[in-house]
Amino acid sequence: MKAPKRVSPAAGPGKPINGLRGLELLRSLGKLRDNPPDFLLKLALRFGGVTDLPFPFERVILISNPEYIEYILHRNYANYLKDTGRWHSFREILGNGLLTADGQDWRRQRQRVQPAFHQDRMPLLERAIEQETAILAEAWRRHARTSEPVPVLHDMLGLMLKILTRVMFSRDVGDVIDPVLAAFKTAHTFLNPFSVANLLDPPRFLRHLISPGYGKFARSLRVLDDVVHRIIRDRVASGVDTGDMLSMLVSSRDEEANELMNSTQVRDEVMTAFMAGHETTAIALTWTLYLLARHPTIEQQVWEELRSALAVGPVTLADLPKIDYLRCTIEEGMRLYPPGWGLDRRAAEDDDIDGYRIPANATVAFSAYVVQHHPDYWPDAETFDPLRFTDERSKDRPLYAYFPFGGGPRRCIGHRVAMVQMQAALARLLREFKLELVSDEPVAPKAVLNLMPRREIFMKVTPRPT
Repeated sequence: MKAPKRVSPAAGPGKPINGLRGLELLRSLGKLRDNPPDFLLKLALRFGGVTDLPFPFERVILISNPEYIEYILHRNYANYLKDTGRWHSFREILGNGLLTADGQDWRRQRQRVQPAFHQDRMPLLERAIEQETAILAEAWRRHARTSEPVPVLHDMLGLMLKILTRVMFSRDVGDVIDPVLAAFKTAHTFLNPFSVANLLDPPRFLRHLISPGYGKFARSLRVLDDVVHRIIRDRVASGVDTGDMLSMLVSSRDEEANELMNSTQVRDEVMTAFMAGHETTAIALTWTLYLLARHPTIEQQVWEELRSALAVGPVTLADLPKIDYLRCTIEEGMRLYPPGWGLDRRAAEDDDIDGYRIPANATVAFSAYVVQHHPDYWPDAETFDPLRFTDERSKDRPLYAYFPFGGGPRRCIGHRVAMVQMQAALARLLREFKLELVSDEPVAPKAVLNLMPRREIFMKVTPRPT
């Protein structure tokens, strides 16, 4: 890939940043609430790679140029902090875990959590994927016998949460799975980056008053906390090292201070892994299955690859390089429907991006959905085409034209594990089942914290011949 154009400070007042003004800006609040990804894409197409949204209490600058996004997330990431309204809401759930921490706190937590993603922990992940997909496959066979459709989003959320908890805790959470999933669902509205509360970023007490459904959210948070604290207490009391992520966190030491994590730090990292580790992958799998059901020719190509490349028996991690078309299909699904569709940061100090002045305290927003649907980087951007992600067609694409897992040093620490989970789980299920939509009515996305299907997606499952 060609090296990106150098982004450097410029003298003078800087290039003008065009954007919405006056009544049009105020009307945009309703459009942001109703369909933020589509509205932001239209802004990027209208105003270019830098768009000004000077809201009364929060100046937002939308960045949709991949080179500028690379500068913010990679080359000058230290100036762009997780200090916006949305991140303040996040901290009410996750505390000061790896996802929400900044500066030295983040570097310390990264060093402690990194061992959980080392290659030597992959056998544990492989067993968890096989065990839980086998259980789901048995449930789908029962649905096939009765011709009862399966709720795909619900099943993918449950599958990814169960895999995650086996890897994290060496146990399942069958006894609490439904209230945990309900709690995460409730949190979405509160964490929406373009909700009025998060755009205005008022003091905490006022945020609680103006946030829709805050009382229900607070009750859900107590459910999550009770589950997490109970699991941590049981592990600490047992003193047993099971080799899972929780044992690693409980026993990990800070390299500088040679101190163990305290119970609050362990809770924050467990909650971060709980929330960030299952939902995005489940949503990505749901959208991929939906797209395959709407594109039977591509679904047939995926099936033929699985049939020819995989032997009978469990799908192993060693099998994944043999099924690259499935990997491309998942990547294309995340291009069209990136679960983490919107990110934001606050500029700590004045900055200059290719002549555009970014003032201190401005919120810089960027959207994977916007860039990944932009026709400048993706010809026929609305077409589902997995072959976009072959090595040949990817080599000249700007690096940050595709960033479903974020980027730079703060890129999702589990992005490789997420791809392994999705590819292995889909291979196991699609090898055995053909899925067909019950309704031909298109499913629209709903942009809250993640880019969810607006409604449940029901599919008929049919066992394939062995």
